[in-house]
Amino acid sequence: MANSKDVRICFVGDSFVLGVGDPECLGWTGRVARRALAAGHNVTSYNIGIRGETTHDIFRRWRAEVKRRLEGDFDGRVVFSFGLNDIANVDNGVTITIADTVHVAEKIVLESIKEYKTLWIGPPPVADPVRSRFIGRISKAFEKLAVSKKIKFLNVFDSLKRSKVWMAEVENNDGSHPGAEGYEEFARLVLAWPSWWYRLKSIPS
Repeated sequence: MANSKDVRICFVGDSFVLGVGDPECLGWTGRVARRALAAGHNVTSYNIGIRGETTHDIFRRWRAEVKRRLEGDFDGRVVFSFGLNDIANVDNGVTITIADTVHVAEKIVLESIKEYKTLWIGPPPVADPVRSRFIGRISKAFEKLAVSKKIKFLNVFDSLKRSKVWMAEVENNDGSHPGAEGYEEFARLVLAWPSWWYRLKSIPS
């Protein structure tokens, strides 16, 4: 390895962290980790995404799952991405409000930054315009909270909403998840983010 520093990253979240819909089984998390390895960084990535989980579900499990993977003499880091499933059933009487979501998200990220280098990535858009409006509101609320608490946050919603590749794949798939090219778009946003630990410009073509 060109860089022997032992870095271990837990990606914690929902189906988008897991990479549902990607025929290559990488999602955006696998793609950014692969590029870090290709650039010579000694990175171990743990995908801790669970399909269908809300912010509340992630709050209940993240500490124990991260702790098991990041105990040891190395550089442990955490990347969170969640929020979409809090409004997954908005037309069926879901009771999780945006205020509830933000309150629980705050507890998650504030606890994490006390122990680990932490990044936070917002939820992406889906095909249904009603759901997407709620997701956009959640993303903006997350971003506002992150700014107030000085937490590094990436809003991917706006960029992916404008992405023809992302929206076309989502619409042609299950209405929520893209395929390989959509996840590549997501990964590129992360890689170009100034707060990301392994920047796109450092990755060989």
